Amino acid sequence: MQKPSTQLPTREQLVQFVSDSRYQVGKREIARAFHLAPEQKRELKKLLRELTLDGSLKRTRGQKYLSPQDLPEVTVLTIAQIDPDGELIGLPTAWPEEISPPRIYINSDRQRQPALRVGDKALVRLTKQKNHEYNARIIRRISPSSTKVLGLYKRIRNGGRLLPTDRRQKGEFAIPDGYDLGAAQGQLVEAEVFPGKHFGLKQAKVIHKLGVEDGPSWISAIAVHENEIPD
Repeated sequence: MQKPSTQLPTREQLVQFVSDSRYQVGKREIARAFHLAPEQKRELKKLLRELTLDGSLKRTRGQKYLSPQDLPEVTVLTIAQIDPDGELIGLPTAWPEEISPPRIYINSDRQRQPALRVGDKALVRLTKQKNHEYNARIIRRISPSSTKVLGLYKRIRNGGRLLPTDRRQKGEFAIPDGYDLGAAQGQLVEAEVFPGKHFGLKQAKVIHKLGVEDGPSWISAIAVHENEIPD
């Protein structure tokens, strides 16, 4: 059995140990890794505090320590690219351009999650790998806060209704009188959702009339809108 160490690790050794660890580590894990005696833990705590204050290490709410380059266990990513093998590569939101980002591979369960595309955002749980690489498991997709919606216009007694073509859009939108841009019954339109909260259905105004139902322009407009193709 190895005897407890009689000397604390150096600052450099502590920073290197935390940086190389695949998991977030606390004081207990550090003391065990360096075989420290119980009476040395007070000095270890003091050294960890100094490293935290000068920015050499970061401390989480759970009293765990991270390298400044390490990402938090749960974070928001943007899908940055798809590599030649079809793997989704993520990028932390608001990542500074002057710093090389870590490599984050996203484990996308296609049976449980809708397909992600470049530019989509997701809340993920990270597992650190070697050489500052991570595997990310999707917790949930973050829907874009778009204020525009594509749908079919239906005229009713008081105003109109918009039935979204995207099945991910739940429910209808109310189109008040004077905001329908003269759309015909069953016409495909693009509408802008009014900001703020409303009682009942969300309200929107028609900003473009795109085509008649089942016509060629109707199909093309849906493809352009859903795939975010510049038009």
